[in-house]
Amino acid sequence: MEPLFRQISIIGTGLIGGSLGLTIHKKKLASKVVGIGRNPDKLDKALKRKSVDEVTTEYSQGVQEADLVIICTPVRCIVPIFKEIFPYLPQGCIVTDAGSTKNSIVQNIQNYLSQSGKKVYFIGSHPMAGSEKSGIEAAQEDLYEGSLCIITPPAESLYDPQILKRIESFWEKIRCRISRMEPQKHDLAVAAISHLPHLVSAILVNTVSEMDNNSGHLFSIASSGFKDTTRVASGNPNLWSDISLENKEALINCLEIFETQLQSFKKEILSSNPEEISRLFEKAKHYRDSMVNSKK
Repeated sequence: MEPLFRQISIIGTGLIGGSLGLTIHKKKLASKVVGIGRNPDKLDKALKRKSVDEVTTEYSQGVQEADLVIICTPVRCIVPIFKEIFPYLPQGCIVTDAGSTKNSIVQNIQNYLSQSGKKVYFIGSHPMAGSEKSGIEAAQEDLYEGSLCIITPPAESLYDPQILKRIESFWEKIRCRISRMEPQKHDLAVAAISHLPHLVSAILVNTVSEMDNNSGHLFSIASSGFKDTTRVASGNPNLWSDISLENKEALINCLEIFETQLQSFKKEILSSNPEEISRLFEKAKHYRDSMVNSKK
């Protein structure tokens, strides 16, 4: 069977890009996978792990023969990188990304493409898979297995339906479930179910750290419940700083709703109102249980 693509170039060969490379090889989706990055040592590790077939630090060399380019970098780098690689992209090349914010990225790149006149396509992607670990060392060939990949095409008049089908086919062969969503709706949704939990986790850890006052006492008695609740706080700080700023508007909206919920709990605890406190916990339990049961 012919591979889906002749050459796939992956920009950023850490956890996300490195795992993609491993999966692409496993599923035989490309004749060649080229890894592109700025750090030769990290690229060498990707090569040794057989995530990629070739590596380069030069965009011109890495993308000039690609028919698919996947940008797997922090979200605030995606648009600048697209503009930097654009002169070297061959006609007909498809570019996608793996960023967890979409509205600004899709708008900026589509505006850029509409002024270029060059036959290059961009379709935004967000595979909702990852880990609190980072780097090629943490890459897994089954990282995307069964995960949801949200595709955020621009307005219908701005893309070729066949290109969209090729991108969706690629993620399906990676074994992702596919969902299409408008970029703005995507950003509000992931702010609520992904970005806000990371912030809350970090706030919880920082709260306990401050209460611990460097004694180590609270840390020493922390159980699995605390560790499970705060697992995502171990994520890459720079990555999450970028995401918070890139999705600022939607995240602020979520934080305001979160503050209202926090004040509700605070008010009922101050009032020593067990019935209302129980009701707030019950509401959370019902929604959480219904979510788990529907996924089953």
